[in-house]
Amino acid sequence: MDTVPAIAFLFILVICLSLHVHAICQPRDLTVVKGWNISSDKIYVACHNTTGRIVSLHITNTTFFSAIPQPICKFSMLTHLEIVSSHLSGPIPTCLGTLSNLIHLNLSNNKLSGKIPATLWKLKNLQILDLSSNELNGLGINNMDLSNQTSLKSLQLYRNHFNASIPPTIGSIASLTDLNLSSALFQGPIPHTLWNLSALQRIHLNYNNLTGAIPSCFSMLSNLVVLNLNRNHLNGVLPPSLGRLQSLELLDVSTNNIRGEIPTSFENIFSIRKILLYHNKLDGEVPSYFEKLPRLEQLLLSENRLSGGIPVQIANCRKLKLLDLSSNNISAQIPPEIGTMSELVNLNLMDNNIQGELPPSVGNCIKLEILSVANNNISGNIPSTLGNLKSLKILLLHYNKFIASIPTSLATCKSLRMMDLSSNGFTGEFPSWVCGLEDLLLLNLGNNHFNGYIEGSFSTLKKLQVLDLSNNAFTGSIINVIDLPYMKTLKPSKANLYRINRAPNLITFQNEMFNDIFFTVDFTLIAKGSSQQYEYVRSDLTLISLAWNNFTSEVPKELGSLEGLR
Repeated sequence: MDTVPAIAFLFILVICLSLHVHAICQPRDLTVVKGWNISSDKIYVACHNTTGRIVSLHITNTTFFSAIPQPICKFSMLTHLEIVSSHLSGPIPTCLGTLSNLIHLNLSNNKLSGKIPATLWKLKNLQILDLSSNELNGLGINNMDLSNQTSLKSLQLYRNHFNASIPPTIGSIASLTDLNLSSALFQGPIPHTLWNLSALQRIHLNYNNLTGAIPSCFSMLSNLVVLNLNRNHLNGVLPPSLGRLQSLELLDVSTNNIRGEIPTSFENIFSIRKILLYHNKLDGEVPSYFEKLPRLEQLLLSENRLSGGIPVQIANCRKLKLLDLSSNNISAQIPPEIGTMSELVNLNLMDNNIQGELPPSVGNCIKLEILSVANNNISGNIPSTLGNLKSLKILLLHYNKFIASIPTSLATCKSLRMMDLSSNGFTGEFPSWVCGLEDLLLLNLGNNHFNGYIEGSFSTLKKLQVLDLSNNAFTGSIINVIDLPYMKTLKPSKANLYRINRAPNLITFQNEMFNDIFFTVDFTLIAKGSSQQYEYVRSDLTLISLAWNNFTSEVPKELGSLEGLR
């Protein structure tokens, strides 16, 4: 072997090994890449087995570039180009449109600005285009010529600053299967040309400023699996024609201005898993036909104008995990059949006009993590069967007409983090078994008829942040009440803010199972006759309210040791 070629080969091999390179590459291409001086864990290069030209270039999490490097446009054989999360700014180079072999282009999660170059739409081999999470504008977006886009399957433009209407020409990309335009400041009506996207499976138009009615043309998209129109300004009614979507698994039209009844045709969407229609102006009754949807897992109809009762047939939704009918005008009683819903994780019926008692059968829903029936007219005792709910984390029964003592069976619910039983008619002594619930963050027994000494050691409640025992008839000393380890050790911090969703006196927690759904807990702290409101509630918030009781001792000096007390 000749000495010079041998040295050249060795040089190329060393570069390949240091850059995570697949196959031997031409020196002229590798010299450019090597000059960028990017660490090997942030760059991957693949070259053609025959020509040695770079065909795939992946760069992630680097701050080396301030803009997309122009030399990339000289890699004419490129089929895959990804520069992700690399703080790129400035415009997208028009020369990228000369990379005619490009199949996959991903420039997401940068700070790119300006318009989308018209040259990109001439890449007829392009299958995936991801420009999401940038600062692109909508200049010229409605004049896009997409006639060459016969291969594009995935178009990701979400989280940008387009401030324009959705281009009707998108309807000409017949090959498109995934379209995500969410959080991109799109406005105006949804174009009817989208009905031409016969291959479309997923469409996300959520978090925009779209107006007008939901086009019935969506019913023409027979392959549609996801239809997400959440958080817009859409009005009108739910098109009955959506019931033709036999492949649909997610329907999210929440947080709009949709009125009218839920169409009966929805009973034909047998594939549906999630129906999210909350925060609209829907009226009528909760449909009983949901029992015909065998795969239904989440049903969110909260914050509407629904009336009537909870249909008994809903208990036949055997896979239902989340049922939220809160903030409606639902009356009558909770059907005992609800206890047969063995997969139920979150049951939220708060802010209605529900009557009668809480059925003991609820204790059969052993996977339940959240049970909220607050702000209703429910009376009677708390069923002792709730002690069967070993996974229960949130129990909200406040603002009802419950009476008698709290069942000791709740002591077995060791996973409880929040328990609000305030504003009822509970009697008896302080439930000392509460001190065994070591994961408690919030305990509210205020505004009831409890009396007597407070027994038990609060020192076991190492995580407790909010304690409200106000407006009862407790007596004796408060010394053991303030023995709260969390409030002794907590230091002020600016971290971990929970933004309030509905009102300024709510703590917002996130349900771990449903990471797209936030659960708000309403509580009011009253001190010296006035209530304090918060625009933000910190995760390190600590509150104690013992007002309007019959405590006899002086304020103990130990109160000063609670450094974390707000």
